[in-house]
Amino acid sequence: MDEQGKQNTSLTFCTSCKVALTPDSAFCNHCGAAVQSRSLTPALPPAPPLSRGVGSHSKLTVSRKLINKLALVLCAIGLGIIVIAIISNSQSSPNQQGTTPSTQPGQTTPASDSNTSVAPAPDSPALLDDASALDQKYGIEASVSCESEADDYLRSVAKFDFKWDDTGWLENKFDKYSAKVRAPGVLTSISNKAKLQNGFGAFQHVELFCDYDTQNKKVLEYRIIQSDQ
Repeated sequence: MDEQGKQNTSLTFCTSCKVALTPDSAFCNHCGAAVQSRSLTPALPPAPPLSRGVGSHSKLTVSRKLINKLALVLCAIGLGIIVIAIISNSQSSPNQQGTTPSTQPGQTTPASDSNTSVAPAPDSPALLDDASALDQKYGIEASVSCESEADDYLRSVAKFDFKWDDTGWLENKFDKYSAKVRAPGVLTSISNKAKLQNGFGAFQHVELFCDYDTQNKKVLEYRIIQSDQ
């Protein structure tokens, strides 16, 4: 080792500003700090720069954060698309497949019964006491029911025989009704087309009345009055 190398190894540095001290100096020529001990401040190599490593790590961290955000956004978009598809499918499936609406938990769908009939709403008191309204609603029904049992009644009251005037296919035997209601809901249908035979063999018209209970759907009574026809 030459003389210059030995001199460099014996150099000491200021503990405050790290500047090389001159031999045997008591104070730093640069900052003025007192020199404590030359043996405690050996020459140290300069520290390597740290700026490059820190900058590289910072860029990597930013890149990872950006990738994580993009991944979260894509997951949210995908989840939204799946939810929309499920809702659209659930709304369109009943109409496309013809299925019946689903029941709530704990509920059952009642089985259809073709023999089950719903009772009609009762008629108002005003209608039950109005012969015209009863005839408009129940006239045909009363006429058909009265005709079905009229022959039996005439046969029971005739001394000899009975018969009806000729009627067309669409003509009813009971084609009139009484304007007086004998009881609420009772429609009295009238026929002038029945005849009873007398003792001389002649047939004479009678006026036949039939009281029909519109609420209980049955014939209550027949009665006759002699007619001049």
